[in-house]
Amino acid sequence: MANHMPDSLKKILLPPNSRRRLLVDLISRAVAQPRDFFRYVNFSSLRYFLNYLRNTDPELVGKMVDEVLARDRMQGDKAAQINHHFLQVVAGESSRSKCVPRSTQVDIIIPIFNAPDLTAACIASVLNNSENCRVLIVDDASTDPLVAGVIAALQAVPERGIELVTHRNESNLGFVRTVNHAVAMTSNHFVILNSDTEVPPGWLDRLFAPIFAGPDRVASVTPFSNAAMACSFPVPDRDNQLFKGLTVAELDGYFRLFGTDEPIELFSGVGFCMAFNRRVVERIGMFDAETFGRGYGEETDWSLRAYDAGFSNVLAANLFVYHKHGASFAADEKARLLEANQDLLWKRHGRHMPRLRAMVSQDAPRAIRETIMVGIDARTKNQLRVAILDVDIPGGGTVYSAKLSEELQRASMEVVHYRFNHRQKYLKMQLSSDAASLSLVLPPDSVGEFPGFLSFCGIDVIVVNELFSWPEILKIMGWLVSGQLPYLVMSHDFFMLCPSWFLLDKNGKFCKVPDNMSPCESCLPANSQSMHREFYGTCLDNPGVWRAKAGEFLAKARAVIYFSNTTLDYFKRVYPQLTNHFLNEHPIPNAERFIWKERRYDGDGILHLAVIGHLFPVKGERIIKEMIESERFKSLPVSLQVFGESPLYPPGHVSSDGRVSFLGSYRQEALPQLLEQHVIHAVLLPSICPETFSYTTSEAILLGFPVICFNLGAQAERVRQHKCGLIVDDVSAEALLNAVEHLLGNPALVAEFSKNCRQYVPARGEAHYDAIVSLIKNNAAIAKIVESCPV
Repeated sequence: MANHMPDSLKKILLPPNSRRRLLVDLISRAVAQPRDFFRYVNFSSLRYFLNYLRNTDPELVGKMVDEVLARDRMQGDKAAQINHHFLQVVAGESSRSKCVPRSTQVDIIIPIFNAPDLTAACIASVLNNSENCRVLIVDDASTDPLVAGVIAALQAVPERGIELVTHRNESNLGFVRTVNHAVAMTSNHFVILNSDTEVPPGWLDRLFAPIFAGPDRVASVTPFSNAAMACSFPVPDRDNQLFKGLTVAELDGYFRLFGTDEPIELFSGVGFCMAFNRRVVERIGMFDAETFGRGYGEETDWSLRAYDAGFSNVLAANLFVYHKHGASFAADEKARLLEANQDLLWKRHGRHMPRLRAMVSQDAPRAIRETIMVGIDARTKNQLRVAILDVDIPGGGTVYSAKLSEELQRASMEVVHYRFNHRQKYLKMQLSSDAASLSLVLPPDSVGEFPGFLSFCGIDVIVVNELFSWPEILKIMGWLVSGQLPYLVMSHDFFMLCPSWFLLDKNGKFCKVPDNMSPCESCLPANSQSMHREFYGTCLDNPGVWRAKAGEFLAKARAVIYFSNTTLDYFKRVYPQLTNHFLNEHPIPNAERFIWKERRYDGDGILHLAVIGHLFPVKGERIIKEMIESERFKSLPVSLQVFGESPLYPPGHVSSDGRVSFLGSYRQEALPQLLEQHVIHAVLLPSICPETFSYTTSEAILLGFPVICFNLGAQAERVRQHKCGLIVDDVSAEALLNAVEHLLGNPALVAEFSKNCRQYVPARGEAHYDAIVSLIKNNAAIAKIVESCPV
């Protein structure tokens, strides 16, 4: 459109920043990439988009779209954070290190100064866990007399090819000069090893493997450690305790098992345990002792000089070495050296700062750290571990699962929360245990390895919170049915009844869950109201096949949990063979803030109505739009405040007569105050589909507001049960207006319904979650008994 127009003509017909130009640019973007564009702004069709433009400034729309696109690009950066290594380990493509033993001798330089106990432990670990090496111990004129005794007791180990050389400086030279002097006494590739370290078995082969494999590419190699800057585990740039109290050998065993033989590039080596390529040392020299004196920064300077010479510094991602850290310097001296030498480094190597920022942002070792943390945590757990399968779509279901996760942890369980993000096509895995709290972002094809995930993560019980939008849905259900793990199913939606999970037919009306399949067979393949095609194409178009698979899946569950009687009735109608029903009403978050108050309307002034909750298509946006645009509504003494987002009207939109306002998103705990501020008399809930529970219905009733809703789902069930509002049979704007007029004509009903609201007692959170916790614990116990029984 505008992009294909000559510039001269564009300036005349579409002046810059004009409304016409903005409209054409926006429509051009929508036409060019309709699918992506509309999902960014929650529009479901071009018609909605054009209606939206009629009601607001296109510049505002453009800014909004740009903000969402920018946010989405940031989300898209998660692609760089996707943990492919975890998937490889789970799939068995990465296993115990296959590092080949060396045939070439290497040198080990251990500079020491005092600290006899640490020194003795370090040297003992080296002599016990090394082979085919020359160990050079250099005492930098220690003042502690016990050091001499430690050195005197040392012996070579010829049966494993360990030579031993000791040297004592006549005077204290400092760490950097001591290392440089020691290097001059060697002729092989060498490692500088701090005296406050401990090494595991087989460490030298893995440490030097990248240098032997790439002598013309690799300058230095650093292992993982508990205290090694970017190479720290489990948290980078931190001095950590040994993870979960494991020994050095135990931790290293997990790095051999779940790490990788492929080296990872680092910005700089870390000097606590740093292997050096002899060729590079001969080319660029060793540490700059004149500049860096007593230490801190000398290895970074050397690494960057090596990088400038065409070499890389890498991480051995299959090796863990313990580092006490800080034993060489007092805390105040260490801080002074760090500050002074950092300034020197950036004066000399400031041009490398962009590369440092990029590498810190990418955090390449992260994938290894995450995988090993999950692997260790699962194999050392001592609590029941629950997997929650969920969607990454904001809504009542995800609010519930977040709270459920908290309650399970409070009940001394560990939780692994899997959420599939259908927009960005990644699976997010969040682990919450007594020792670890981390989130992994996994590629979309990882769903194909889902049984492996459950096994690798040590799952005992599964809670299926929501599955719609997950890929490979039939496979996942089949795996759960055929697997050994017990699982519970939450009925937050009607996906198990129909792929059109809002139960809307091809005409956008509630289908009433027919007893026979004939209407479904003609509806589902032609149902443009359903979102299942967006996620699954045509593979779920056969309702008979879907119900057979879903029925089998529900029947195998240890319990199917319902949050309202209406939802339970729908499931019984479709699956009469099910016997594992469990009715357990939702608790209301922040219920203590929702205090009943009598509402009155005297009939003389304006009747102030409110819609609470996001006003999307299934939530009745068309109904509200038709209602507020009708002449009949405009003639009534009524105002309407919409609390929540609306694709058709931007936040802050006010009708021309000032009686209808769209106020945008709100915090749930702030809702009582907002409704008071706007002097609301009654609440409209115009959802055109049945709700499985409806938080907003309960919130309105708790506050004493009469509710007007359609005769659908849990919302109508609650209003009918407590006689606290008007239930409208015909799902239309006209019928909703009839109910509003009925309230206007009978103003005393407001107080009557409001008093009835007081009868409603919501489920207590403690009782609800205690029941779920008991279900999980009991079924986990049964599963373990069955597993242990001989066949």
